Amino acid sequence: MRFSEAIKLGPNRTLLSINDSEYEQLVDSWTREMGATKLFGYRKSTRVEHWQEAVDTVYTRLEKELQSSNPQKIMSHPKWTLLVGGAKRNFPEHIAIFQPSPTEQTRVKRMVKNTLVTRVVSNKVDLLDIIKADKDSSVVTIGDLAVSRLRYELLAASADRSVDAYLKESDTDWSVWYDWQETKAQWYEGNVRSEAEASRKLTGFKNGITKASAEGSASYGGSAAAGLKLDKEYEKGGLRQTLKGNLQTSASLNANANAEARLAELAASAEAGLEADAHLRADIDYELTYSCKVKGEHLRRILGPEFDLVKAHASGVATADATASGTAKASARLFSSDSNVEAENDLQDASAKTEVSKSDTLIRGVKVDLEGEATLAVKMSGNASVTVGQAAEVELTGDLFAGAKGSGNVNFFINGRGVGMDLGAEFFAGFEVSSEQTIRLIHPSRRVNIFSMTAKESFQAGFGAAAKLAAKATVDEVKFDTKASAAMAIGSSISASGIVSPRGIALVGYDALAVPAIHALSYEMQKHYPSTYLTQRFVSFSQYLNRQASKSELNQVYMDCRTRMLSLLATLDNEADSVQRRVARTPGFNGYGEVMSVDEINKVEGFAGNSQSKYFEYATEEIKLSSGEVLQSVTSKGDRFEQVITDDKSALLKAAKDYAGQKKVMQSGECIAFEVIKKDYKSGRISY
Repeated sequence: MRFSEAIKLGPNRTLLSINDSEYEQLVDSWTREMGATKLFGYRKSTRVEHWQEAVDTVYTRLEKELQSSNPQKIMSHPKWTLLVGGAKRNFPEHIAIFQPSPTEQTRVKRMVKNTLVTRVVSNKVDLLDIIKADKDSSVVTIGDLAVSRLRYELLAASADRSVDAYLKESDTDWSVWYDWQETKAQWYEGNVRSEAEASRKLTGFKNGITKASAEGSASYGGSAAAGLKLDKEYEKGGLRQTLKGNLQTSASLNANANAEARLAELAASAEAGLEADAHLRADIDYELTYSCKVKGEHLRRILGPEFDLVKAHASGVATADATASGTAKASARLFSSDSNVEAENDLQDASAKTEVSKSDTLIRGVKVDLEGEATLAVKMSGNASVTVGQAAEVELTGDLFAGAKGSGNVNFFINGRGVGMDLGAEFFAGFEVSSEQTIRLIHPSRRVNIFSMTAKESFQAGFGAAAKLAAKATVDEVKFDTKASAAMAIGSSISASGIVSPRGIALVGYDALAVPAIHALSYEMQKHYPSTYLTQRFVSFSQYLNRQASKSELNQVYMDCRTRMLSLLATLDNEADSVQRRVARTPGFNGYGEVMSVDEINKVEGFAGNSQSKYFEYATEEIKLSSGEVLQSVTSKGDRFEQVITDDKSALLKAAKDYAGQKKVMQSGECIAFEVIKKDYKSGRISY
């Protein structure tokens, strides 16, 4: 059922005229029905469609009745918050996805802004590529390297800022989602849900009293969840420590029961079921780093301004899952029809008896079935590592898994042929322990693997047992059947592997031995023989090695920043597709103006020619027939606008130098985290 059908609005029944209590009951009932995941519940696609229709119905009616297009006013109204609250309780997975559908007015405006922001980001990508292609980044000194690196990073951060501002604009009816969730403490969160329903049915006395029957059913479902969070950080001098922890628990319970009675056969049956599960998860993560400042120009260029002398990390995860379920069935019948005689006589052996005892059809007698099952699984894993000098690393990991499962059944029947029972039980338990040790030697700056060795060990054990007792007694004979079995298994394994990288060894020799030796020799020769030709060659070669190390770093920064901006363009493209696909709604109150015409769109500043880069000329060539008919128009990129490029380069360089001066990295060449740059953009410390 659609929400508009359930609420039944009309000329004499407005949304605001409905009592809040009545409205809340209606919303709760409808969202519970829509969120049901039972066998005959709604498919997810149908629930999505109906929920969107409900959102649009309430939002549009509130626009009309409040005579307002202000999203904050509408989304803070009790009618809206009650709708969202009902959805949160009964199918919260949809709440972060759906918003009111856009109107045609706001959709067109949004697409225009999307196009403008897309071109802004594309121009920044073009400028990044031009700077890279022109090779005008200076890396002579550490300060030059810091400024050159910041030019790339400021472009990427400004592009990120532009997209972020566009996505958070609040001047449309559909781009804002009201924050209806209650404020929660950072260290604790929890929720509890429960629901119950019952039904009954009594037939009329059709064809006489012998056709009378009655049936009833009831069900209950409930769940609860809670959690604890920990996030601490300590830093003093070169020592930095972080500790993070998380604890989550959840449990659910579902129960159902039904009963039926039929007067025609003097028969009655009842069934009850219970399912329960509980989950526990604990995570902890600790990291300690002790670092020092790097001295020496060459080392600073390849290692950065800080060097991690010791880095230790430890983490662990533990989970426990428990489930239990049980069913009980009982039925009785006094009379049976002739069509069931064959089923009544089919009691030849224990296996046939078992089939009859578990059948849903009972012939003139009483049958009781009880079944239960319980499982428990525990999993723990841990990881610890120590890295010395950003090069030597020792890592240890371990896993433990243990589980157990038990089940049992009791079947009992009495009928016109005799008495029978079937008892059974099964149990299985096992565990597995494994560990892995790794020793690595890594290049301290290039992160190239030089040598590694890994060893793995595991041990498994399991035990299982099963038992069964079946018996049948009739006037003619008494039979019974018993079975019991047990099994145990143990296994283990050990393996080891190793890797040696000649390339890694060569790079370590080059960076740690050859280059420092050349720098040291250059320094000594300049000190003792400053005017010789050989000294000048050594000094030039030493400076060349420094520049190459810095250029490698700049190349990596360029690739990182370009990847970030291309990702932003993909985000804008996906958002544009989403806006175009959504069906526009007719607003209840036209506070959005008229739909922009093509002429109005073309008059928007910067929109005309928006598909073309601002740094290049473009020429359009027409392919015509002899009659003058134009077959095709081809637009090609021409020469660069050198003055525009020069102006933008100068503005970017000035911003990079100013920011480097603010952060005092001209002498140290220190890298600034990209998140810090984005934060400074937001706070206004960067004007570019």
